[in-house]
Amino acid sequence: MPYAQDYTAAAALKLINQSEHLAVRGGVRGTAAAMGVDDDKVAHTISRHLLKGSPGALGQGVASDTFRDRFLDSPDTKNSGWAGKGEMALLLCEALNSEIGQHALRQLDKGIGRVMIHYLNLGKLALITGKVKLKESSYNVTPARDIVTLVPIMNTRTNTPILDKTGTPRTRPETKTIPRSVVGKVTAQDIASVNAVLDRFAGGELHLQTFFPSTESKESYAEWTLGMVKITAAFERGALLSKASVNLR
Repeated sequence: MPYAQDYTAAAALKLINQSEHLAVRGGVRGTAAAMGVDDDKVAHTISRHLLKGSPGALGQGVASDTFRDRFLDSPDTKNSGWAGKGEMALLLCEALNSEIGQHALRQLDKGIGRVMIHYLNLGKLALITGKVKLKESSYNVTPARDIVTLVPIMNTRTNTPILDKTGTPRTRPETKTIPRSVVGKVTAQDIASVNAVLDRFAGGELHLQTFFPSTESKESYAEWTLGMVKITAAFERGALLSKASVNLR
């Protein structure tokens, strides 16, 4: 079967479930141990991007605290996740069947090993999904700051304040540094786009390495590499536009 074909929501859900915790290397799919890769290199659509306890999660997914605080050390980075498994399948189905999705899948049919699809959510399944939301963690950062307070000057022998002629305690300025703090919060946002990374492997099978929602409203595009060349493709008014650049990674 070709990779570029019509996909149902059921097929999309099956792809999500069957890909989780596996990786593709050299056209073969297997566990991290079998592929010789670190555990964090396996497919993680559910384990990183679906909130535990959300509809359809069935005990899987990422704990809310872990999700919220994932980028505390890098608060400019936002973390996005799915609020339910059903919308994961429906939006993956829509992305795969989209114009840019089918074009990307045709590259797998031609022998490319991996493609990335960024799909601007056109809401074609909105009658089913409604106004779907994602969960997004962001961070309130309070920079480190110094505060100056006046503290009494103490008599070291009596451990009592030293008084001036009016009987008022003498004071001295004391500087205290309040350290930088980062506090995470999770809010619901509209899903503007979705991002999928897909691999082909032996037997014409498809592997979903990752799939996550975003609030980014950038137009749909796809990327893949051919040797040392990275190719980016997009459609504008029905016309295919592509550009190539040297991939130094």
